[in-house]
Amino acid sequence: MFLRFHRAHRFVGLLFLLVVIALIAVAVVLIVRAVRPAKSHTLQEPPWPRPAPPSHIDPVLAELRMRYARGEISREEYLRRAADLGYSPSAVGDPAGPGGPPATPFTGVPPG
Repeated sequence: MFLRFHRAHRFVGLLFLLVVIALIAVAVVLIVRAVRPAKSHTLQEPPWPRPAPPSHIDPVLAELRMRYARGEISREEYLRRAADLGYSPSAVGDPAGPGGPPATPFTGVPPG
């Protein structure tokens, strides 16, 4: 009888030790999560800076660009009207106008 009690006592002691270790591990995990800010699992910001949006686009030029894009006016008419509004031909040489996409297609190779 004493031998059975001794084995049961050792089992209970081992079980108690495992429970204490598990509680310590859970406490450490909870403390680390509370101290360190949680990272979102959504898409993260890219490591490179985003290009700044144009600070000011003239609404009249934007309307002119829209009319050109819809095909309501020709390229020559677009360039003439943009020049009448005070934009230089170099600024409006591309139908996208100032702040538009680059005139050359993207090749994946940086210029220079």
